[in-house]
Amino acid sequence: MNLNAFNRDALFKKQLLKKMILIMRMIVIIMTTCLIQVSAASFAQRINLVQKNASLATVLDEISKQSGYQVLYSSEKIDVSKRMDANFRNTDLKEVLETCLSKQGFSYAIEDNVIMIKKRAPSFLDNLVARFSAIDIRGKIIGENDQVLAGATVKVKGSNKITKSNENGEFYLANVDEDAVLEISYVGYKALEISLRGAVMPLEIRLSVATGELEEVNVIYNTGYQNIDKTRATGSFVQIENKLYNEQVGINVLDRLESIVNGLQVDRKVSGTAANGKFLIRGISTMTPSIMSPLIVVDDFPYEGNINNIDPNTVESVTVLKDAAAASIWGTRAGNGVIVITTKKGKFNQTFTTDFSANTTITDKPDLFYVKNISSSTFVDFERDLFSKGFYTGKENDAIGRVPLSPVVELLISNRNKSITNEQLELSLNNLRQNDVRNDFNKYVYRNAFNRQYGLNFRGGSNALAYVFSAGYNDNKTELSGGYTRLNISTQTTFKPLRDISITGGVTYTDSKDLTGKTGYQSTKMGVNNLPPYSRLVDENGNPAFISQYRQTYIDTAGKGKLANWKYFPLEDYKHNVGSVKVRDMLFNLGTQYQLNSNLKFDVKYQYQKQQSVNRILQDKDSYYTRDLVNRFTRISGSTVTYAIPNQGILDLTNTDTESQSLRGQVNFDQDWDVHTIHAIMGMETRQIINSFSGQRAYGYDEELLRTASVDYITRHRQYISGLTDLIPDRTNFGKTNNRFLSFYANAGYTYRSRYTVSGSIRRDGSNLFGVTTNDKWKPLWSAGLGWNLSEEDFYKLHWLPYLKLRATLGYSGNIDPNRTTATTIEYLGTNPATSTPLAQFRTYYNPGLRWEEVRMLNFALDFRTKNNIVNGSVEYYNKKSTDLFGQAPIDPTVGISSNTVVKNVAEIAGSGLDIQINTINLNRNVKWLSQINLNFYKDKVQDYYLPTLQGLRFVGGNAAGPKGYPVNGVYSYRWAGLDPNTGDPQGYINGVVSKDYTNITNNGTQFLDLLFSGSALPKVYGTLGNTLSYKSFSITARLSYKFGHYFKRSSIYYTSLFNNYIGHGDYEHRWIKTGDENMTTVPSMVYPANSNRDLFYNNSEVLVSRGDHIRLNYVTLSYSIEGAKLKPFKTVQFFINASNLGILWKTGSLDIDPDYADTSIPPSKNISFGLKTSL
Repeated sequence: MNLNAFNRDALFKKQLLKKMILIMRMIVIIMTTCLIQVSAASFAQRINLVQKNASLATVLDEISKQSGYQVLYSSEKIDVSKRMDANFRNTDLKEVLETCLSKQGFSYAIEDNVIMIKKRAPSFLDNLVARFSAIDIRGKIIGENDQVLAGATVKVKGSNKITKSNENGEFYLANVDEDAVLEISYVGYKALEISLRGAVMPLEIRLSVATGELEEVNVIYNTGYQNIDKTRATGSFVQIENKLYNEQVGINVLDRLESIVNGLQVDRKVSGTAANGKFLIRGISTMTPSIMSPLIVVDDFPYEGNINNIDPNTVESVTVLKDAAAASIWGTRAGNGVIVITTKKGKFNQTFTTDFSANTTITDKPDLFYVKNISSSTFVDFERDLFSKGFYTGKENDAIGRVPLSPVVELLISNRNKSITNEQLELSLNNLRQNDVRNDFNKYVYRNAFNRQYGLNFRGGSNALAYVFSAGYNDNKTELSGGYTRLNISTQTTFKPLRDISITGGVTYTDSKDLTGKTGYQSTKMGVNNLPPYSRLVDENGNPAFISQYRQTYIDTAGKGKLANWKYFPLEDYKHNVGSVKVRDMLFNLGTQYQLNSNLKFDVKYQYQKQQSVNRILQDKDSYYTRDLVNRFTRISGSTVTYAIPNQGILDLTNTDTESQSLRGQVNFDQDWDVHTIHAIMGMETRQIINSFSGQRAYGYDEELLRTASVDYITRHRQYISGLTDLIPDRTNFGKTNNRFLSFYANAGYTYRSRYTVSGSIRRDGSNLFGVTTNDKWKPLWSAGLGWNLSEEDFYKLHWLPYLKLRATLGYSGNIDPNRTTATTIEYLGTNPATSTPLAQFRTYYNPGLRWEEVRMLNFALDFRTKNNIVNGSVEYYNKKSTDLFGQAPIDPTVGISSNTVVKNVAEIAGSGLDIQINTINLNRNVKWLSQINLNFYKDKVQDYYLPTLQGLRFVGGNAAGPKGYPVNGVYSYRWAGLDPNTGDPQGYINGVVSKDYTNITNNGTQFLDLLFSGSALPKVYGTLGNTLSYKSFSITARLSYKFGHYFKRSSIYYTSLFNNYIGHGDYEHRWIKTGDENMTTVPSMVYPANSNRDLFYNNSEVLVSRGDHIRLNYVTLSYSIEGAKLKPFKTVQFFINASNLGILWKTGSLDIDPDYADTSIPPSKNISFGLKTSL
């Protein structure tokens, strides 16, 4: 049956399946048993090893040989050099491994005939024990001479715990094993390892200089907000350390920078004077001269007082922020760059140190003959010629002003009137020809100036206290017998009441007094005219001579003895005309810092500054000013004399006060781990600056009785000389401004593997000066930067150039003019002389669109250093663009104001340049020779500027801003067609045709494109070169500066001024006189009467334009130092001699003119200083 057949088959299949399953079970059992046996056999392997003091490497090698297993481990993580006693006799492999590795903190695993050894993972108990055995590490890193080493790297060996020392050289690490080892490294110093076993906190770690790397130190830039290590900086900085700064001597803290700072120049022509030039960092960023200087920051806050208050002896370092990325953190005041001055501070755990310095500076008399004047003999002939033409007739008959006539003219009048004979006239004139008033000034007025300067500083610290005290005193005697004294006292203390909290407080006090002296050569006048060159300050008997201020024949009889003496005696008057400026400046700062942990720090700082300046001028009753004023307001009627002004002294007082307050709150975050570094700050600050002034005059002032008298300021009084009426001068005035600023800022930098750095900053400034809209009242500014340290890359193989870094930044900063405001303001000027009513004028007009100026700067840089630091330096290219600059813009004439223009944000300029700095070690043996080269290239141009007219006269009158595409300060002149051979007249061009139509040439006949453009008034190439040679204890340093690629316009004879004001020039003696002279001179002939347009054309023509290329020797310093071991208890004693203002070594052209100074002013004289510096 089919059914049965089917059942038989099914049964057979079922039985077969059971057998197969049974077979499979048996196979699994057999295989498992075999595997167990193999495993047991492996662990059952026996090891025989007996050896004392065997290294772990030896033991593991023997295990590998006897067991046949390969042993794998990492030599970087496992110290196989450790020794042990091996005593294994027929010992199981597992027991041997556990015995050898457990004590070392390792575990093992066996896979495929391989024994893998690794660090044992800590258990919970291990972690708990480690937590309680860990310690917090605090310390300070210093150099061989106790100097603080900021930015040193501190790492826990074998871990990723890492940090860097702060600006005080201090560092902190939390939860470090008590048996750990610290690795300390610092550029230029030998690396050091220190075991923490048994160490006492805080640590003081002293590093020694690495051989051959003495000159390479880790540079820390102080921005005023934070300290930035040079290795992670992306912006453009210049760091001036204390030694370089003190190669020079001077009482002004900024004077020393011109010779040593890369990218900085001082302009004394375009925007300053010989005595007070403008500091320009990377050229010009604004077209408003009053805000052209860089921001000055002292100890983290803008300095609002007189910068002359600061004592240079207290300066520790100077950092110059050149590009927008470096300076943008200062926002709308940083468009012209920032100079950050850091004064000396005490350090924690610092050995008590005392520094003392003293020096004396002697300055030569000024060179009065530098200004080229007409000789006395020639001037006599000139006056004689004018007299013959009747030029002085009007002045002779002047009954209103009674203007003075010179001695020569008075002699000529006397001769004409037959009062003296021709022989007497010639004898007197010849006597005058022999005089030169500059000789009298040299003999009786000027003297060598002396300056004595003293400085004392002591500082030190303990674990919880750091302190510094400084005192300085300056005592100057000027070349005009004036005086200047300054006392500086400052102290600062930092106290740590708790481990993580520090409180800093400091006070700086300055008291200075500036006294006037004699009246100098260029300030002594005959009425409103310059002195005739033959004038005398003493008579034939050596008595003081007088200089006429009115016609002598008039004052000899005026008042018939009832008036005060009306003669002016320059050698006596200064004794009765005494002026002084007293400045008292108090600066108080307070700050607290809380270190939350090793990464996070909170910082709050407050500063209050109060400067009071009192300008006091006392002109007693014997001073010429008082005698003159009293006489002019005196009325004589018969025997009755009425004094509208009391016949006593006149006292003028001007008080100027500056009060500023600044408050800053800041969070600092610093994190170093593994290959990552982050440094960031974020904060807010507010400032308020109040400036106020008041002036007053006291008549009838008696110095002894301290009393005054009242005068009638309202009534118009009749003048004695002219008979006209006038008001008595009233010097009463008051003024006050209050500027407030609020800022928010942040800055961060990230570095990866010490190779790649990214940085950025943002700041938003607000002020009460600007705008009715939020956009104009607040100004957001930002910067970004990249850094790439190529020398850290694996592919970098240039061993002769171990350091190479690229930097790139882009940022925005700004400028602010406190005198600009959006509101309409008026100022009162006193009393209207015509109506006797109050007089006022508009100071600013309603201008709601006014906003901050903005400066954008792009910077690319390359930093490099050769092996052993033989050559190091940087090359930087920058491109900047200033927009929204203040400039004149046309205004609708129907608005009702008198001006056709108003100040708005309408101008735009662009500039670019190259800054190169190279430092070299030329010799480094017994004789050392170091060099520093600063080489700078610069150019700029106007991109947008409103010009109400393109008339040529607008551009030739000075170093003017041209139209679009031309330099911000260009030198322009009228084209020159030579002298007329028949008349000696200067010739120019009108529409390309030679012309003598001076009225047309100097007006509409010459437009801008008709002028000759010579070039920039600012150097296109400038820099400095310094060399230092030293042998044992001797050292000599010389530094020169150079400027190339610029032009200047010299002065010459201006006949109109010569006729009317006696303003002469030596070129008069080289003037055209006869036909043929045009081949030898370019000085025009003298014509009578003088033609002012003719003079205007000649004095602004191309023949007076010269190149300004020159090389100058700035200073030479020779020093001799004695180390403390030879002169205990002193650490060092240094004697030095410094000579400065040494003059020009080379210049283009043959003109005896210093291109840095206007040839109508006298350049500074040579200085020689000698002194000593000690430290103990």
